[in-house]
Amino acid sequence: MHAVLPLNHKDFIKKAMAVAPYYGFAPLETVIKKYSKNSNRKLNKPIGSSLEIKTDTFGREMANILERCKAHNISPETSHELFYHSTVVPQDKKTATPAHMHFNLVTLGVQKSIAEALLLRTTGTILKENGLINHCVHINSIGDKDSGIKFTKELQAYLRKNISDIPVSTQTVLKKDVFHALSHLRQKRHPLYNDAPKSIEFLSSASRKYFQGVLEYLEGTEVSYSIDPRMVGNKDYYRETVFEIRDTENETDGGYDGVLARGGRCDEIARRIYKVPTSIVGITLTVPWKGRVTKSPLPQKRGRRPKFFFVQLGMRAKQQSLGVIELLRKENIPIHQSICEDTLSGQLEQIKELQVPYAILMGQKETMDETVIVRNVDTQIQEIVPVETLPSYLKQISL
Repeated sequence: MHAVLPLNHKDFIKKAMAVAPYYGFAPLETVIKKYSKNSNRKLNKPIGSSLEIKTDTFGREMANILERCKAHNISPETSHELFYHSTVVPQDKKTATPAHMHFNLVTLGVQKSIAEALLLRTTGTILKENGLINHCVHINSIGDKDSGIKFTKELQAYLRKNISDIPVSTQTVLKKDVFHALSHLRQKRHPLYNDAPKSIEFLSSASRKYFQGVLEYLEGTEVSYSIDPRMVGNKDYYRETVFEIRDTENETDGGYDGVLARGGRCDEIARRIYKVPTSIVGITLTVPWKGRVTKSPLPQKRGRRPKFFFVQLGMRAKQQSLGVIELLRKENIPIHQSICEDTLSGQLEQIKELQVPYAILMGQKETMDETVIVRNVDTQIQEIVPVETLPSYLKQISL
């Protein structure tokens, strides 16, 4: 079972829904409404039934979400979507598993490494808002398909060579999935785990470049991370990155192993469901659920309509923009943004569509000067504003 956070679900939902929109995440239901004209409202089969994902909670959540997206004709081939979605799992008396809720953050159709950084920064902020201050991202790459094949062969050879020293329960797992067997050894804190091959040593040049890009974004967004070279996900679901966010103070506290969230890039699940190459990166947090189990655990909340749209140009601006967004969030200034969008024209088109009166622009020069340009969309009058005084300036002009 996925690690369960020691939090009250009502408090968690309230704080998560307050944070997510600042980083561009909308409720899945809101995204579905955009595609509702051609939507196939009723599924022909239960959500998630096209894939059998039994041992991986995160993988199962992503499969369920993708099935729903596909049923509503949400196509990641033509656009990218950022959203959050929750599911409640009722109590299972047979296994003595209490009711719990999975809260998922997802980027769909985003092929670039900003997706991982955006998810991890958003999740980290949600955790901090819920009082879980001391945590660290543990991240690894299993690479693309070719990288995975090479690593799998090396890992199989290593485990078979040491088969006599492997616990019987792990040997049973090994017959079905070599990655699961490695994770099994990790859970048992078995010495063989520490000497196992490292997946990052088998990365193709393209995968190595991609992983380096993720790490650069994490560094630029001030996300604390540690490379965990033997952490893997299910080899049939994941591509490129896998990650966990762990509590640095409670990693061995009884049954609570310190894992606050799990996720990764699971393009293979998306490819199986959509039948075409598709990008999806997600992360799942699990909290206890008290009271009546509902189909829609997230309340329909409408915040203040943002008057500002944050526009960024260039990698450095993307990195620094997350810090600016967090600064505005702390000051309770709602904004729109599209950090996954690279082009100026694409972002300006969104400003026009949303009818936002002000644009906040950050390019290469602004990152060096630690400033932004605030422009009135109608009059085109603009002013250069230091980042540190931006909240007070925006409050003044929005009165």
